[in-house]
Amino acid sequence: MLPVWVHTTLLGLRRLSAPLAAVIRRLIPTDKESGLEMKNARRHHVSKGFTLIELLIVITIMAILAELLFPVFSKAKEKARSVTCHSNLRQLGIAIGMYASDNDLVFPKRENVSNWNALGGWMIASYPYVKNRQVFLCPSDDDPYAPSGLSAAVVQKISYMSSSYAVSNPPKDDTQLDPSAELMLLGEANVGGEIRQGDMDGNAGPPGNVNERVELNHFRGFNVLYVDGHVKWLSYEKAIANRASLHP
Repeated sequence: MLPVWVHTTLLGLRRLSAPLAAVIRRLIPTDKESGLEMKNARRHHVSKGFTLIELLIVITIMAILAELLFPVFSKAKEKARSVTCHSNLRQLGIAIGMYASDNDLVFPKRENVSNWNALGGWMIASYPYVKNRQVFLCPSDDDPYAPSGLSAAVVQKISYMSSSYAVSNPPKDDTQLDPSAELMLLGEANVGGEIRQGDMDGNAGPPGNVNERVELNHFRGFNVLYVDGHVKWLSYEKAIANRASLHP
């Protein structure tokens, strides 16, 4: 059964079908009609215009179509942004894996935000393996994290933050981080410098604040890079339910 709003729209279009057909004939005449109009135009030197009713019908139909299609286009655009974000995290996962491979299978070390310029963080450690600042930015993030601690670094803005469990001080190696499909390595966030278990609590204020740092950039959810290298979109509700496995 069609939704009520679709049924109502179709009925409205049906009532307008006769006037609309007349408008279309005026806009796109047949070959025979076109030839006759050209002869008449040459004979009388006048052109036939549109009535106000016909113009209003066209404008109304265009407005209805725009209202129906705009949400579809908007959703498709956001889906494309989410795919780009997903790809960014996938590349960062490969970069961090290459860093670990070059450092005796030890993951990047956690550093305080204030020390990122001098000592670096996970993003500084992984940058040489991607060499592209855009990979650190989600296209749906209008306000990426840009602390003073990154002002002189090669990467100055980020849309992703590390789990404080996976990226720690002292750093963990592959024996301490079981490469399971449940443990978060990076997630979308833009405040505080890292994601803690308490940042997926659901009771610490709206997401995106300093007490609930995950950022819901895509359809009330966010993309997560797991320690095993795969990336998946998580709804906020599912992240809250699974936070013990995401961030022990």
